[in-house]
Amino acid sequence: KSKLVDCTDAFVCPSDFMRKMMLKGGFPNEKLCVINNFLPQEKASLIGKTISESEISTEKAYAYVGRLSEEKGIRSLLHVAKQLPYTLYIAGAGPLEVSLRNEFSSDKIRFCGQLSNKEVVQLMKRVRLTILPSICHDNCPLGVIESMACGTPVLGRRVGGVPDLLAFSPLNRMFDIDSEMSLLIHEMIENYPSVDERNALSSMALSHFSVDKYLGT
Repeated sequence: KSKLVDCTDAFVCPSDFMRKMMLKGGFPNEKLCVINNFLPQEKASLIGKTISESEISTEKAYAYVGRLSEEKGIRSLLHVAKQLPYTLYIAGAGPLEVSLRNEFSSDKIRFCGQLSNKEVVQLMKRVRLTILPSICHDNCPLGVIESMACGTPVLGRRVGGVPDLLAFSPLNRMFDIDSEMSLLIHEMIENYPSVDERNALSSMALSHFSVDKYLGT
């Protein structure tokens, strides 16, 4: 490790969580730089061009976009979703996809499979929130950044680098344990941000998580 440190001017940490972990691992603080991940320009352009359906949709819905695996906390979310009156869209694939479809598919829980970039953006703009129930230490998940860039608030578990991102906007919310999910989903769907608030969230996220900001240009 000492040779790596001697030969490196700076280590880029996508979250303050990672910086703290590297400090614990003995890396020098003066060489650790926190710079969040960025949206690729083509994705940012797609988000800007995609028409939001939020103004014409009255659906009270939320979405999970990501890998269908145990460490993502997806099973806990689905047990909560069964008890709620809102529609949950599940976008993504993974080792649990078939078993989760068989166990949880219903009018309220809809599995969309692997979506294209455009379809993901359309879904994120249509729902009232996206949710990240990961039980693993996600570092700087792009799904959170993409959702905010679409103007859609995020509900996430307080683990890893997720709190760093959710602190970006007061429209986002966090939870610690599964039992808190139900109430927060209800609150975020029923107390839906205005169009102006969502547009402001989108503009701030597109600017803050841009490639230009990442490169310091």
